[in-house]
Parts: sequence; C-alpha cells; structure tokens
Amino acid sequence: MNSQLFQNPVLWLIIFDIMAILSSCYVISNPGVKSRFFALPVIIQKLYVILMVGPVLIIPLLSQPGFLPNFKAIAIAGALLCASAVLIWILAFLKIGFIPSIKTRASLITGGVYGLVRNPIYLGIVLAAFGTALLFHAMYALMYAPVITLLFSILSVIEEKGLLEEYKSEYREYMSRVQYRLIPFLF
Repeated sequence: MNSQLFQNPVLWLIIFDIMAILSSCYVISNPGVKSRFFALPVIIQKLYVILMVGPVLIIPLLSQPGFLPNFKAIAIAGALLCASAVLIWILAFLKIGFIPSIKTRASLITGGVYGLVRNPIYLGIVLAAFGTALLFHAMYALMYAPVITLLFSILSVIEEKGLLEEYKSEYREYMSRVQYRLIPFLF
C-alpha cells in the first residue's frame, strides 16, 4: 500500500475514532465491563465519550482533497446541518444532562426532542459529520460521514437493548410512540 496514505493524519484519526466507537459498543453490551467503566472517575468517562465524538468534528479541519466545485450553496447546507446538530444537542442535553450515558437516570426521558427521535444526541453527531464535511469541503470527512451514521446506528441498537432491560414495558411503549431510533422519518 502507499506509504503516504499511512502518514495521513486523517486516516489515523478515522481509525482511532472507529476503534473508540466499537470499544464503546463492547463496553455497553457487556454488563461487567459496563459496571467497571462506570466505576471509573467521571472525568475519565467524559474524556472517553469526547474521544468518540471529537474526531468527527476535527477530521474536516485537516488537510484533505476537496470535492466538486466549492459552491457557496454546499457550504451553506453544511452550516445549516451544523446549526441543526448544535440545536438538537442543546435540546437533548437540557432534557438529559451532559454526556447522558454517564449520568444515572431516575426516570426515562421521553419529552422534547426525545419525542421526535430516540437518540437525538447521535442524530446530532451524524448531522455534524455531514455538515462539517460540507462546510469545509472535506472529501475524506464526507466519505466518513456514512460510516459514522452506521457506527452510531449500531451503538444505538446496542444501547437500546440495555434500556429495554432497565425500563422494560415503559421503554417498549416509548419505542412504539417514537418510532425513529436515529433519523426522523427514516430509521
């Protein structure tokens, strides 16, 4: 393989991000590992979550080829997606708290943006992945955005299994009321 490819920081950041998200899937799906993770200091838990999301926002800023002509309309669409992501994050965090997988919840949150989609924070990550790629005209980031969508879809499926165990019929009822797991009107 081309040695220049392996010297590209974008490639390494993508590999790092995929490993972080997949390891999160492992942690969430294994109760013993999950309980040991939650026994770690909260700052370490928060850093771990930031390590999963940070690369998604950093990758478009790194040097990489652009795509198609650099039309202002593409940048505007990217900015609108980014603004939507931030709005969704704010609305979700106001309901559930910062880095919700860490926060112990006494009751199931189903209102606000959680009434539209069951995983709005992941939706925000997906929108930010596509938005920053378009905004910064970043080809590799744009190619990685569907991978991010797939990875966070998998993570949401695993996470929801745990929520079904924790909240039982209450979560089943929520799932029947809010049909979309990640992307409104699609999935």
